[in-house]
Amino acid sequence: MASTNQTTNPTEPASYLATPNPFLRPADPKVPVKELTQAELDLALIELTIEAAWNNTITLLKTAKTATERRKIRRQEMHVVNTVSEAASTRAAQEMLEERIRLLEVGFELGEWEEKYWFSRL
Repeated sequence: MASTNQTTNPTEPASYLATPNPFLRPADPKVPVKELTQAELDLALIELTIEAAWNNTITLLKTAKTATERRKIRRQEMHVVNTVSEAASTRAAQEMLEERIRLLEVGFELGEWEEKYWFSRL
């Protein structure tokens, strides 16, 4: 058991901790912070939402036991993407969502193939 006087080594060097974080505030107060446009904010929010849905899907697919559960999880992700696509107001966001929908459709086909050939053997 470790004594109470024992110190731990920090994971980051002191020089790293001493540098200012540019995401919290500019390093130089004379440098203005770049304001994001509405299109950039829209795209960032959509990307964040879709990435969270993807991570949730991957986590849930690992715990699913049946093909029905896996199909339901994939449909829920597609529902999230479709819901987000209704809020897309810029062309860049719409193009990104169209490509994501294509990837999900390919994922559905791959999932069906996996159910037929891979999971049936387990």
